[in-house]
Amino acid sequence: MNTFINEICTRPEKSENEKIPSGAITGNGDIAVMADDEKDDFLVRISKRGFRKFDASYPEGVTESVGSIRIGNAGLEKYHIIQNMRQGLLVCEFSNANIELFVSSDNNIIYIELSSPDNGSFPSFDIEIPETSGSRNFSCSDNGIKWFLKKYDGKSVTKESAVAVCCRRLETKRIDGIKSVRFCVAAASNFDSTDYVSKSISLALNADYEFDKIRTKEHWQEFFSNSGVSLPFEDIEKIYNGSLYLSACRIENKDLSRLSLFGSATVDDRPILQTISSSGKKNLKIARYVYFSRERRFKDDNSFLFLPRAAMLGVNPDYIIKKMKRNIKKFSLPNMIFNHANGCMEYLSSVPSAVNEMLMRSRDGIIKVFPGWNKNENASFNNLMADGGFLVSASLKKGKIDSLKIKSLEGRACRAEIPENVRISVKKPDGKRVKFKKTNNYIEFKTEKNESYILI
Repeated sequence: MNTFINEICTRPEKSENEKIPSGAITGNGDIAVMADDEKDDFLVRISKRGFRKFDASYPEGVTESVGSIRIGNAGLEKYHIIQNMRQGLLVCEFSNANIELFVSSDNNIIYIELSSPDNGSFPSFDIEIPETSGSRNFSCSDNGIKWFLKKYDGKSVTKESAVAVCCRRLETKRIDGIKSVRFCVAAASNFDSTDYVSKSISLALNADYEFDKIRTKEHWQEFFSNSGVSLPFEDIEKIYNGSLYLSACRIENKDLSRLSLFGSATVDDRPILQTISSSGKKNLKIARYVYFSRERRFKDDNSFLFLPRAAMLGVNPDYIIKKMKRNIKKFSLPNMIFNHANGCMEYLSSVPSAVNEMLMRSRDGIIKVFPGWNKNENASFNNLMADGGFLVSASLKKGKIDSLKIKSLEGRACRAEIPENVRISVKKPDGKRVKFKKTNNYIEFKTEKNESYILI
């Protein structure tokens, strides 16, 4: 199974929490699009981060709906969409149309290729920018480019906020009775550029479908090669990858979207669960008692919040995996977002945080690999971030840790736990040995900035 491919074979349905999207998603961190439908029309909902700044609670703005691309007569009685995460691509197959869709990783341009039999009933293509939240809208058409302006001003916003959207038909091809038309839709806000209308028009005029498709594919391949995990549980690995992908599609700051770079990214309101690693066996026992005594861990959104906490506490890994699988089956929507009663995107951190904590831990400044993992289950990870500025990679096979590599980003001294029944040595990739000091069950050695060290 390719855990970077997600197939959606049912039309989007409204979740219990209507704020949670259920359609296929892609984006570049600033512009995001979601598949939706209305009767027999296929809709591509467009949202943009931070262009409507209102209320002191949201000084940087919020993700706001811009409008939709409407493709009529697509024939949705047949519905099949592939979310290709390693390419940032949505491939849609309907009764009367095949659609390829992606958002450029370099620019705020949405590309769509619409293909259908050239028999006179070719699907229609329109842009809809409705008035929302008190916006004022304008539209214009010039030299083959349609552009729309959505503006918020007055008392409803703390700063005048506006976005310009331009649509351009790129090319038309006919091959073997199939007509294919390519479109681009570009967007820019007044926070992107003071002359945002001209910027959006310029993006549309200079759009290059093939070039941006290659660049977007390269971006996502690099994104996933930076760090990741290999697990024996395909459903969990798929949600892990999907959580990273969806976060990056919707989070403008790419550094914040790399959930897999962090050994643990959870926040807990109970200090006892935050400090257990340095509190001794007694407090660890108390913390576990508190965890199992709270029935909230089984209820809706709390169930996922408690999974990373269980990993932090060293709860039986088989128990955690069982509950994780249960939550994926019960709450995961077809697009891999979780349908919980409160919140939406924040739950994407739950599976990566719990898995990372089981695979690698570095509290107290000591790197431990597979501390909360069932040693009978093969697994591996690369470049999980440890305290002190270290990227850690390791592999577990047949109950034995057979590789451990640490890259020092800051040149600090490194301390690592010695795995059971494993002989440790420290050397650089060129084979040069590095001196280390052994104390109890861990080793310590000096590092150089941006240097890698092989321990197993």
